[in-house]
Amino acid sequence: MPFFLYLVLSYVVPVALVLGCAAVWWRSLSAPWLFLGVGYLALVGLQRVLSGAWSLARLGLGSGGFYLEQKSTLPEGPLLLEASAIAAATTLVGLGILWALRHALAKL
Repeated sequence: MPFFLYLVLSYVVPVALVLGCAAVWWRSLSAPWLFLGVGYLALVGLQRVLSGAWSLARLGLGSGGFYLEQKSTLPEGPLLLEASAIAAATTLVGLGILWALRHALAKL
């Protein structure tokens, strides 16, 4: 189950965040469809940057790095921790990005 959450969180968090914010702010936006598209792309880009930073930090801190050989079982604890940390950071920073995008696309 943790491996499934690891795979699903990276797709669900940006979609849910953009759809939720768009639903709340729909009437106050001059171009709501543009908000959906740009907001989704911004959050996916943010998530990729955070994921890369997490990987670089994991390599730099000497926490074991990556497995290059075939393992019989994946360590599911670190995978769920990584997915949860990136999802939380994407949510926190992403809300700020979507808030700024809302003000940029607000009706005059």
